[in-house]
Amino acid sequence: MRTVAIAEDQALFRKAMVALINTFANYQVVEEADNGKALIEKLNENHLPDIFLLDLRMPEFNGIQTTEYFRDINDDVKIIIISAHDDPDIIVHMYELGVNAYLDKNADPEEVLKALDEVYENGHYIGEQTREVMSELSGSSNPHDFRLDRASRLSDREIEVLRLLCRQNNTSEIASKMCISKRTVDGYRCKLLDKTASKNTVGLVLFAVKNNLLDHAQLKIS
Repeated sequence: MRTVAIAEDQALFRKAMVALINTFANYQVVEEADNGKALIEKLNENHLPDIFLLDLRMPEFNGIQTTEYFRDINDDVKIIIISAHDDPDIIVHMYELGVNAYLDKNADPEEVLKALDEVYENGHYIGEQTREVMSELSGSSNPHDFRLDRASRLSDREIEVLRLLCRQNNTSEIASKMCISKRTVDGYRCKLLDKTASKNTVGLVLFAVKNNLLDHAQLKIS
């Protein structure tokens, strides 16, 4: 059973999400709280849920603070932000902090399930809202990102791996297309994460977009 913990200060919405997720096969909400601090206090750091579903704005610990806390204690924890706020700067910032998905509170149940599945199985989910933000960034003539100089440090092979990752190729597919081993692909991915200071695959996609390493045809992410 895949376990989920929820922090959301609007009781009606939180209870509705708990009820919805508990109807999904293979998913169970094991903890809920009305803010990040209360959720943290309920959990055992050595036995964390598989996925956290966090509201962005909450009293005590908001979504940003809660994300930073869990990232500090466990880099592998999977976090989905669900929020009514659609400010592109906020969305980009949350991905830079290492969240695995950003969902609109108006998302339908099918998208919530898809996001949970994709995050659990692949480590990321990028929905229509985020694709629009990334498309806007890719069309910008001046991404004005403080990490732009990092792009020049990437080798041609690393950029090739990065572009294939952005086209949603998995490790086996990349290995086949580049005629290298899966272990070598994993090595390239680790180097990319380090060189770009990215937290996860979504961070790599965001880095590629903000540094104009992709064109619109290559932005095939979901």
